Amino acid sequence: MNLTIQQENTMSKKFEYKYKLFAKIHQLQKRLYRTKQNPGHSEDKVWFREMRIKKLLNRVKRKIVPEPLPIFQMYPALTTIVEFILIVGLCHWMVTSSK
Repeated sequence: MNLTIQQENTMSKKFEYKYKLFAKIHQLQKRLYRTKQNPGHSEDKVWFREMRIKKLLNRVKRKIVPEPLPIFQMYPALTTIVEFILIVGLCHWMVTSSK
């Protein structure tokens, strides 16, 4: 007899990965706080932990940035046209809103 257990609230791999990154960042922040509260304790690791937190935050930000749509990858000129239209629209909005 073979039983399988299925979890109801399983997260997608993307969010599971982000959760692990945020958990690690929080752990490092707690260690930094304790080090600052207890001078002389692990002071040599402060710089390392601060740099590690920055690297992990950059990794989270990098994962949040969406991939460009396939049509923009196939036609780079389309990206230029869309950017031009957005700039013209922004300029028009700035002129009309300043009146």
